[in-house]
This record gives sequence, structure tokens and C-alpha cells, in this order.
Amino acid sequence: MVAAVGILAAAAPAQAARVSASDRREINAVLDQFVRHAVLRKHPEKVWGLTTATLRGGTSRREWAHGGAPVYPYPAGGRVFHFAAVIWANRNDVGTELVLQPKHRLRTRVGSMAFNVGFLRIHGRWLVDNFTPEATFAPPGGPAKVVGPMDFTPAVTVTPHRSTLGGWWWLVIAAVVALAPATMLGIWGVGFVRHRKDRGPLLRRKRGPLPPLRIPVGSHPKPGK
Repeated sequence: MVAAVGILAAAAPAQAARVSASDRREINAVLDQFVRHAVLRKHPEKVWGLTTATLRGGTSRREWAHGGAPVYPYPAGGRVFHFAAVIWANRNDVGTELVLQPKHRLRTRVGSMAFNVGFLRIHGRWLVDNFTPEATFAPPGGPAKVVGPMDFTPAVTVTPHRSTLGGWWWLVIAAVVALAPATMLGIWGVGFVRHRKDRGPLLRRKRGPLPPLRIPVGSHPKPGK
């Protein structure tokens, strides 16, 4: 039974990217093993070497053997898992779309699921570089429902920002800003009054007659000199 169903192939662009027949066979062979072992969790360490460092994310083959494979699990049915459509294709870089059907005994509870799968050709070998859930579909007979990529991302709760200063502090700041000109004017007025007070006696002396000049005794000049 073929588990990958091309139900999304009709949605591909009219001029879809093309993959040669030989590359298609190699990619599908890698995909069959990857789904069989990594996605179904049946000895995923066997396909550790069929993935790139990007997909492994620093995990080791030993971690894959003990359930640490960074691959989304799915109870796919069948043994053949060929991709449904080609999204992009370059000489050493191919992006595909894979649709998996659940095991027969789970079809009334689990719907089919679409994955975005990327491949890189490194040293002449096609390796899985990306395996991302793209959409899930409701099981047969259930309410129509499609879950998209955003549903697989962690939920982020955004809390409104609250100022660390309360309302009373803002009133105090506003009052200080409003009184600043009056404060400066008051300081200038006090200084002006003090300055006038200190100069008062001097100004009064200048208005009256000058005191007589005192000449010391014996310092008068003699006549004829």
C-alpha cells in the first residue's frame, strides 16, 4: 500500500520544478528508509547517516537510538513513502511535499498529514536536510478540519507592558516641570533684592556732597613756593 498520496499535487505551480528520474529514485529510496525508521521510531539510528548536520542539530547516533531523534513522529501505514510533489529543485537541493496516511487501524481517529521535506546532495549522496510538518487533515467521517504550520509552533503569550512608575509619580513629575520656570524666577528675584540691599548705602552716599578734603598739618605749601 502506498502511504504517500499526491492529494496536494494539484496545488503545485503550473511550471513545477523537475527532478530527473535517477534523482527521483534515489530520493524516494532515502525517504522510504527515513520514514520507516525515524518517523515510525523503528531503530531511527539506522538512518542517522542519511541526514545532514542541520537536521541532526548536534544530536548523536546514540541519542537517536534512545529516542532523541529531532524528527516529528507519525504512525504512517505502508512501506512505500514517495513524495507527492516537487516544490523546488536545483542541482544539489530539492524540496518536496510528502503526504502520509495513518495505519489502517487508526484511520478513524488519525487523519493524513503533509510534510515539507528538503534534500541536499552531499558528496554524491542525497540526504534529508529538513522534515517539517505542514498540515494535518481530519480523519474520514470527522468534521472537516485542516491544521497549518502555525499550529505546530509554540504558543507565545504577550503580556501588556506596565510602567514601573505609578500614576502619582507622573503627577509629581508634571508638577515639577510646570513649577520649574516659577522656581527659577523666584531665585532670580531673591538675588536681585539682596544685590540692591547691599548697594543701598553706597548709592545714598553718592547723592550727597562730598566730604571736605583733609590736609595734614605742616603739609601746606609756603607762599612763593
